[in-house]
Order: sequence, then C-alpha cells, then structure tokens
Amino acid sequence: MVRRILILGIAGILSFNVPTISIKAMAENNLTEEYQEQEEIFAYSLSTYCISISASGYKTLCIDAITKATEEAQSIGIKNVTIERSPNGRDNWAAEKGLGDMLASNTNLYSLEDYSVSVDGGYFYRVTCTHYAKAKGLLGSSESEYNVSNIIWIGN
Repeated sequence: MVRRILILGIAGILSFNVPTISIKAMAENNLTEEYQEQEEIFAYSLSTYCISISASGYKTLCIDAITKATEEAQSIGIKNVTIERSPNGRDNWAAEKGLGDMLASNTNLYSLEDYSVSVDGGYFYRVTCTHYAKAKGLLGSSESEYNVSNIIWIGN
C-alpha cells in the first residue's frame, strides 16, 4: 500500500513539473518573440516543435521551424508544408504554395532557419505543417503533430 502511494505521488509530481524550453524567432520589426513549448518526456516522442514566419523583404516570407525528438530518429522534420493566405486573417484560408516535406535522417533534431519563399502579396499569410519523427528500426513507431504558424501581413 505504501509503495502504491509513493508511486502515485511521484507520478503526480512528474506530471506537474514538465520543463519548458524557449524558441526564439525574429519578427519583421526585428524584435525577438519568445515561443514557449512544453517538453514532454516519453520513451520515444516528439519533445519540441514550433513553426513561425516573418516578412523578409518585398513579397517574401521567412519560415523558421524546429522539430525535436527525445531520441535519434530514422527520419525527422516537417511534412505537408503549405503556405496559406487569407484576405482578412481570420477565415477563408486558401493554399497558395505547397512546399512538400522537409526531412533529415539519423538525428533527433530538424531545424529550418530563414527559409525564404516568394508570395503574391496583398494577403495575410500563415504556414501549416505536420511535425514528424519516425523511430529507428524495422518496426519503429512514428509520431506527428499538426501545427499552424503565426499570421503576418505581406503587402503588394
């Protein structure tokens, strides 16, 4: 009985003490914004993931993304990367460009920094993707998390 209470107590403490790590992305006005992501510790999983965009010149947006697993992965990165636009930034999102999959092999971290993409302009923009990691081995499990970036305006 004492052992069961001790185990439940430790599990409760661990579930409330999930560490956070800070991911920084540069915004259009060169101010640093803090993106807090919770790092969940499992036997094998995605531990951190984030995607953000900023304006990077005339009709150009810049994409930054991180996908991190708790262990080295056979394949890790972002899949189904899509640039979407909206006339008002709230609804009516439509795909403007598909960038496909961006993956790395035999690592626990995929980082995309300052990836520039030309867009039509005159709309609000966001990027959607699925963060992905596949464990090593023939029967390696995979994990994925859908994510949507911040929204920015790109003028004509």
